Amino acid sequence: MRKAKIIIANNVLIGTNVVITVNNHNYSNPDLPIMKQGGSSSSIVIKEGAWIGANATILHNTGIIGRNSVVAAGAVVTKEVPDYCVVAGIPAKIIKKIK
Repeated sequence: MRKAKIIIANNVLIGTNVVITVNNHNYSNPDLPIMKQGGSSSSIVIKEGAWIGANATILHNTGIIGRNSVVAAGAVVTKEVPDYCVVAGIPAKIIKKIK
């Protein structure tokens, strides 16, 4: 597994109980226990001014949480969030664009 990073820019708000994970287990071989199949990792960047609500989860392979974007409380982010967007739900989807 390569070393992935969580990069948090200035002026980011992060609520309580937020989980940000850059790692994931491989599980493609049914003949091997998951713990012996290795894993993968990818960095996550949270850009300037973003707000991550309480109990949100940002998963491996998300990539970027955009500038001045909002991740709603309890959301599960599985893909990139563009700049100036509000995402919510499981999995998180864009529900609003901030003008």
